[in-house]
Amino acid sequence: MDKQESYLKTLNLKLSAKQEQNLSAYIDLLWQKKEDLNLTSVQTKQEIWDRHILDALNVVNLIKQLDKDALNIADFGSGAGYIGLVIAIMLPKAKITLVESLNKRCLFLNWVCLKLGLKNVEVLNVKVGQKDIDKIFDITTERAMGKIDDILPLCTKNLKSGGYFLAYQGPESLASGEVQHKAEVSLQLEKKYFLPCDEKMRKIAVFRKM
Repeated sequence: MDKQESYLKTLNLKLSAKQEQNLSAYIDLLWQKKEDLNLTSVQTKQEIWDRHILDALNVVNLIKQLDKDALNIADFGSGAGYIGLVIAIMLPKAKITLVESLNKRCLFLNWVCLKLGLKNVEVLNVKVGQKDIDKIFDITTERAMGKIDDILPLCTKNLKSGGYFLAYQGPESLASGEVQHKAEVSLQLEKKYFLPCDEKMRKIAVFRKM
């Protein structure tokens, strides 16, 4: 069993043939445009699997545990789509909204969805915090948007009561109690984990809207 398959087993995930095909195709499309759009600094396609796809699958695993019936999910600061597009591929019954401020990356995300035939994705060209989003979500996610105290209110504003915000953060990053109180959320758990590509500890903090 290779490292990738072994790691998926630890997440209790198994890719269908279609999901594996779409993930591989997504990597190919990203690789094709990576220089023009400054999408990634990795040196090989395998690194995309190891550092980004497997990282995103940790959030998929959490979503399945927290709310397996979540129908509306938003990924804030989507960038190249590492998190949001993987969620869309893995959870085809859910509606995924990708929120990205750079127009050129929104064009890329829409292009990928067209190429892969993803019908469950909507791309919003919006800078979070500067324009209201007229949607309510079951779950929101973010990776690499900034300090947790700054992004927590922005990424939980459109959460339903009882909904979850899943934030990728450094191992020592903590949201202050005051910020949580103002955003009307509470920290539920912190998932700390490693990827097979290195020994760096990673963390996903899970907040629940009151």
